[in-house]
Amino acid sequence: MGASTGRGVTVVLLAMFFPPNPSGGSARAFKSALAFARSPEVERVYVLASRRPLREDRWGGRSPGVEGALEGLGVRVIRLPLPPVRHGGAAARAVLYLLYSAMALPPLLWILLRARGDRLVVAHTPHVLAAIVGRAASALTGARLVHVVHDVWPDEFAEFEGGGMVLRIVDWLARISYSSPDALIVASEEMREYLSRKLGGRHPPAIVGYTGSVLAEVSAPVGEGAAAPGGPAGRGAGRRIVLGYLGNVGHSSGLAEVVRMLRECCAAAGCEVDVLVVGVGRFVESLGREGRGAAGLRVRVLGPLPPEGVATVLGGVDALLLPIRGRVIGSIGTTTKIFDYLYLCRPIVLIAEAEGGPASRIVGRLFPELVVGWSLEGVCAALREVCLGGVRVERGDCLSILEEIDRDRSMDRAAREVLGILFRGGEG
Repeated sequence: MGASTGRGVTVVLLAMFFPPNPSGGSARAFKSALAFARSPEVERVYVLASRRPLREDRWGGRSPGVEGALEGLGVRVIRLPLPPVRHGGAAARAVLYLLYSAMALPPLLWILLRARGDRLVVAHTPHVLAAIVGRAASALTGARLVHVVHDVWPDEFAEFEGGGMVLRIVDWLARISYSSPDALIVASEEMREYLSRKLGGRHPPAIVGYTGSVLAEVSAPVGEGAAAPGGPAGRGAGRRIVLGYLGNVGHSSGLAEVVRMLRECCAAAGCEVDVLVVGVGRFVESLGREGRGAAGLRVRVLGPLPPEGVATVLGGVDALLLPIRGRVIGSIGTTTKIFDYLYLCRPIVLIAEAEGGPASRIVGRLFPELVVGWSLEGVCAALREVCLGGVRVERGDCLSILEEIDRDRSMDRAAREVLGILFRGGEG
């Protein structure tokens, strides 16, 4: 942020889920806060977040790397005293979303009314509700509004949950949240095109901003067990390999189904497998059951970890699992974990229902043999490649993709473009 002049832009992020957890919407909100804080015309960045949204955050919720990055740019995080809920409790989460939305509005208005100069609200999570709260504050104060779109609601979830009145109501609210802001920041070019079709072209300017790596942002050191850069992954047939996973363990993640397929593949691939899971979700217990008594397969769920812990634990695995279940998200989404996977620079096994899409395009540049369809045959073929140790990974190649994203489609670039459109008459 530039020197304090009293005339810069005051930015307020509505982000119920905010780091230290390094994945999902939390990661995207963190990168967004840093991106706006780095803009020279921004005076101050505030974040309105939940104090501790998940009970499973048993490691304490502190990360020196995250806190240092935020403090270094003067980002002020205001934690609202919301009660934590279990990740899998849908009803409790819905209540929590409503509570956050109600509790966030008063401090949001207070900050905006006291601010001098231009004001901007950036809506993150809860996806639809945050944008509606932001629109209310915008109407009352004259602040501008940007909606950062992580997922296209409810389209991505209708594949798993079916239709019904609730989804129709959510769809109606989502259309308002996508069409009423002054600008959108979307996760990919494909998502921008999808939203344009969904809304019949009636939407504000939509700028692409890839999340990028949280681990790189906080300079998290890669674990000591990592293979040397340039070395092959895998340890040969008949040996035990380690696969890692970062993120949500909900139904839509598809991880439980992938673990079931891995269970069947171990014998055919000629190796034993350990799966390390860093994350929480309603299917954590079922993952543990899948690993018990399975010949050749062990599953260990570590729960959520701060970025420093993620890099230490997953930096030494033989490959990282990236299941993308659902045709909508597979064709338009990037998934935030892919950028941290690139930072760790281990082989990425992408199992996707949809062909093509941003994630397939990125992973396919490095590991085309590990991009497979959502099938037992595909998972077994990828596992064989990892077990045989034929997948080479060059750290320079991984970092070059991250550098390319930072240069052309980063959240920093998206923030500068949004500020140019809204406050400088279109100058990026």
